[in-house]
Amino acid sequence: MNNGIRWFLFYLDIKSSASYIGYIKFYSIYYGQFIVSTLLLNFCHVKFSKYQDFFRTRWLLITVMMFIGWFFILGLFWAVFRFPIRQPRTVFFVMSNGVKGGVSGSVISTFLFRVLLPCVLIVLLLFGVCHILIKKGIYPAAHVRGKRHSLYGFIAAASCIVGVSAFLFIMRPWMYLVYYYESLKPAEDSEFYKEEFVDPKDVVITFPEKKRNVIYILMESLESSFVDSVHGGKMDDNLLPHLTEYAKEGAISFRNSGILGGGTQVEGTGWTIAGILSKMAGIHFKLPTSKNPSQMQTFLPGATTLTDILYQNGYNQLFICGSDKTFASRDVFFETHGNVEVHDINYYKAHGRLASKYHNLFWGFEDYMLYDFAKQDILTLAEKEQPFAAVLLTVDTHYPEGFLCKYCPNDYEGTDPRSRYKNIVKCADAQVSSFIEWIKEQSFYEDTLIVVAGDHLFMEVPSFSIFDDTDYDLEAERNSRYWINLFINSSIETDYEMNRKFSSFDMFPSVLEAMGVTIEGRRLGFGRSLFSGKKTLLEKFGLNEVDAQLRKNTKQYNRLLRPSATLIYSKVRSLKKLLYRGYSEVMDIVSEKTAANR
Repeated sequence: MNNGIRWFLFYLDIKSSASYIGYIKFYSIYYGQFIVSTLLLNFCHVKFSKYQDFFRTRWLLITVMMFIGWFFILGLFWAVFRFPIRQPRTVFFVMSNGVKGGVSGSVISTFLFRVLLPCVLIVLLLFGVCHILIKKGIYPAAHVRGKRHSLYGFIAAASCIVGVSAFLFIMRPWMYLVYYYESLKPAEDSEFYKEEFVDPKDVVITFPEKKRNVIYILMESLESSFVDSVHGGKMDDNLLPHLTEYAKEGAISFRNSGILGGGTQVEGTGWTIAGILSKMAGIHFKLPTSKNPSQMQTFLPGATTLTDILYQNGYNQLFICGSDKTFASRDVFFETHGNVEVHDINYYKAHGRLASKYHNLFWGFEDYMLYDFAKQDILTLAEKEQPFAAVLLTVDTHYPEGFLCKYCPNDYEGTDPRSRYKNIVKCADAQVSSFIEWIKEQSFYEDTLIVVAGDHLFMEVPSFSIFDDTDYDLEAERNSRYWINLFINSSIETDYEMNRKFSSFDMFPSVLEAMGVTIEGRRLGFGRSLFSGKKTLLEKFGLNEVDAQLRKNTKQYNRLLRPSATLIYSKVRSLKKLLYRGYSEVMDIVSEKTAANR
């Protein structure tokens, strides 16, 4: 019974009592026009028989207009509650990905049940009511400028005009057409890549004799805007008091201003897998892709990532997330780059550490459970002789309104989504702080770097914004919003922490240098080590120029989509070793049996 109720609420997207009013408002508007249209048909019963023939000959055209109108109206409601529609790159990714493991199931199923099915039912009901009234000799009509018109046709025309106009005004589809057109341009030989991209394969990277561990915590949508204005944020209250305190106490936080500051979001880094790729490989995620991102067998096989480098230097590696690892091919990225072991919701179920049917109806399981599982897994890694790297990905702060777990405070009372999300952010701050303090108590902490970073900026949808300015435009204001970064227990210090403009790319070499690694030229991918003081791409070219260059279809990026000769050679060599080992084992068995027979 309880499960049935939970799934019913899931269908309605009511995830918490704190959001009841917001969802009531939504569904009131959602079905409001349908109710109004039905009432009009029932109360406007006037005989208008001379228009019946016209209706009977043009009913198909009017019905099509009615369908188009309601399709755009319901589709718009569906889109603004589900997608950051002002970010065409992100929407392209979500639509092409199928959102396996995502919020409220797949895009297709929610579209069918929230848009297509209600649209068909509304049109059929309106048509049926009109048909019955006509048969009874009552034909509904509307008065416009003293003339009587078919009410069914009038509603159809009005719905079509309102729906299409609202869609064009709010969705701005030309942005998607421009972006898609740019992606279809022939690949060009880019001078920008030749001069600014540094292939890690061509760089001498030297690890210290005593290798340091690294725990990399990627926090969903966490940005420094969530602190108060006193500390450089955009909130009245500081929603990240613990992380702010770490920065005050000496943790390194590269920034342009404020206490936490952080990096600027550039082209192709604004959603989770793009944020992971850019921070760990110094390269952006180029869209649209030719394949469904959740069905890729390889993930930029020509690129060299942070996990590749760590694997080559003997690290045991682990990636932990509370959702399905196959979403956006995160499993393919980590497993094919550095042989990283991936623990997701299905792993913990399979190993009896999570109930087989558990799902919190958001993305998988809560962050407090993620940290508990991570503690056990990291202790296991620490027992081995080799150094380790653990990457954690949180999810409770995911758009549109996050997930309010049972341990979240109620510091911001009220049922509106904004107060609810503020509680979630504050909860995320407390939970990551508790996890960091646990790490500090462990014997391996002395040789361990902790990195905390937002994977990307908070994704606003038109129906919800955490900021006081509800018209806050991500694309127009990216210069003043930054994803957070903290380096705790870094092996080196820096004089270049302040007045920095940087992107996710720069985290790639910076993390390695914070581990005590020496990098020839102090550059990897498009990244520049922030510890070095070298000018980053943003400091050298500015945001608009960097975005314009990254948006281009280039031969250099396309080469990264193909396995490099070095990678192919290493795979062949590994296969030869495997075959030789198998041959040796077989020969040993044969020798043993021969000796026994003698």
